Amino acid sequence: MNKHFSLAVLATTAVIASQAALAEYPGERASLAAASAGTQAWYGELSGIRGRFDELRNQGGQEGVWVRTLNSKSRVSPGSGADYTQRQGGFVLGVDASLSEEARVGLMGGYSRSNLSMKGPDSAYLSSYFLGAYGTWMNQEGYYVDGLVKANQLRNDLSSHSAGSRIKGQYRNLGLGASVEGGKVISLDDGWYVKPFGQMSAVALQGKEHQLNDGLGSHAENSHSMLGKAGLQVGRNLMTADGGALQPYARLAYAREFADTNDVQVHDRLYRNDMAGGRAEYGVGLVAQVAERVQLNADMEYVKGKRVEQPYGLNFGMRYAF
Repeated sequence: MNKHFSLAVLATTAVIASQAALAEYPGERASLAAASAGTQAWYGELSGIRGRFDELRNQGGQEGVWVRTLNSKSRVSPGSGADYTQRQGGFVLGVDASLSEEARVGLMGGYSRSNLSMKGPDSAYLSSYFLGAYGTWMNQEGYYVDGLVKANQLRNDLSSHSAGSRIKGQYRNLGLGASVEGGKVISLDDGWYVKPFGQMSAVALQGKEHQLNDGLGSHAENSHSMLGKAGLQVGRNLMTADGGALQPYARLAYAREFADTNDVQVHDRLYRNDMAGGRAEYGVGLVAQVAERVQLNADMEYVKGKRVEQPYGLNFGMRYAF
């Protein structure tokens, strides 16, 4: 039998066999969870930036500084079978300016921390520091394009217990991603508007080889995400009696993860740790102009899909216009 063919069969068999059950080495679940949690953290941070694009389009496009908090809980089921719950908190800061009547650009940065809990004694923490740039363009007909790039430095802290001894390990890796959204804001009577949109995001995380203090070794290939999304947002611009403004809105979207590999080897087993599959996203929010230069906002989202369920994602923010 051809040597290369034999190796391919063995590798494929290892992947298929590993999907039936985890080997349950101490620290194994933590290593597998950390390998996919970085991508989920990247998208969680993106949710805190999304609302700023709407502000630039719908609130006159004033330049300003802004801050948003991040708070979410997700139940994640990657293809490896190492299910975990990810609780993420953090913040995003940004500043932007106009290039023209139609185009605006900005810089942003922030921090998030994720607590990963899972079956058994394993656990993990993920700290994420990020910087990025963004821009938006919209013409008089309401067509628009939003784009951003974001780079992350991640620190993964893994922990487990076995026979009364604490098992731990740590490693760092880098991430880089970009997202582009296009659509059209359609103005209707009485301040109503609808916004059909499509979005494509791509993320790549650096693969790392690491070892826990009990000798358990793990190697993650460079992991990737390619997430496509299509949806519709409906909202209304309202004026208050004291001269302020309110903008309630609701959002519905369908997203699909196309990346279906992201292999991770733990000790002698190879796992396919993919997040491929579809998900539905439901969101509501409110933007309130409380003073001439001050605006407050809140956004809540629920996600349900094959590989991930997010019972809640909450973002609260403030903007100060120049």
